[in-house]
Amino acid sequence: MRRVVARQAVPAPVPPLLRGYTGADFEAGVGAEPTASGQFVFRDAIWNAIDRKLRALTAGAFAEPLDVGEFRRVMKKFRAADFAAERGKLRETLRNSALPYADELLKMVGPESAATRAAGSALAGKLWSAYKTPGSPFPDLGSVTTLTHMKGVDAWEISACWSMAERIGAKFLSAMKKKYSLTLRREKAMPNVTALASLKRSDRAADAVELAAGRRVRGDEVVYDKRLPWIVQRMKDALDDGWVLHIRVVSGIYLDLAGKGTPYEEHSLLLIGYKGDEFFAFDPDAGSSLASPRAAAGLAPAGRMGFQSLFFDRTANRLTTAASDADFPVDHPWGRHANGVHRYQLVRVFTMGG
Repeated sequence: MRRVVARQAVPAPVPPLLRGYTGADFEAGVGAEPTASGQFVFRDAIWNAIDRKLRALTAGAFAEPLDVGEFRRVMKKFRAADFAAERGKLRETLRNSALPYADELLKMVGPESAATRAAGSALAGKLWSAYKTPGSPFPDLGSVTTLTHMKGVDAWEISACWSMAERIGAKFLSAMKKKYSLTLRREKAMPNVTALASLKRSDRAADAVELAAGRRVRGDEVVYDKRLPWIVQRMKDALDDGWVLHIRVVSGIYLDLAGKGTPYEEHSLLLIGYKGDEFFAFDPDAGSSLASPRAAAGLAPAGRMGFQSLFFDRTANRLTTAASDADFPVDHPWGRHANGVHRYQLVRVFTMGG
């Protein structure tokens, strides 16, 4: 009698596990404010503190007084070319006001010396020094809750993606080493490696025709080194060991914001984990970035601002926010894929901290 052997069902492939850290780790490590605001953490904090003061001053009022409304109008113009002139007019209005709290509003305009980028840089450095240790409370903003302090800090923070990536990354890594009792191995650290081999510039005149018709275009494209698969594996090894990676990227549709010393780099991201060939990153430009729709993989809740996914496309030999070549084209001026995610292309990567 022939023995009948039951056929075994082929097991479903096991999805790759999330390696590295999650969004919950990140927020617990660096704090809610940097996670929400990224490089604009102190500008946003000053804005919110001013708003709370304005609300407290007018609590119980039937309607917001005109002087307070004027203060808010000027406040919203903090990046306008005529912001200094508007502050001058606001001071004059408040000096002539009969409101009982006009003097308090006048103090909240602030000293002109605080409105410069240099002053903002110094203030941001001082505030971060008080906040850089994991678990530290958010610094007190009492004396700097003014329009001019907010302006000065914003003037520095707007171009501080590198500095704030380093500061936030160092705080996060310090928190994770303590939380998980990590002993990071230097041999697993990611060396400073440039993945870009060249840049393929787009035909902007041809792009303009396509964009005017409502179609997305490829824009400027990073052409990658043939070693990219090796670079990606080294990145994974470093993340497995507990390191955090600082990556430099081309941002959006065109390479047009690079600095003199870094001609192919426009922005910084922090890589904190990966799942298969999908890397998870925190974007210091948290307030204006859209999270990847795939963020539900464990990095952060879907749609959470400030978190991004970058994909290693093995077919195209590319590491960008596009999961496939079909996803690569973007719009203008926002540089967003069809799924609404702002495009980044890896240029260079190195280990964060030590």
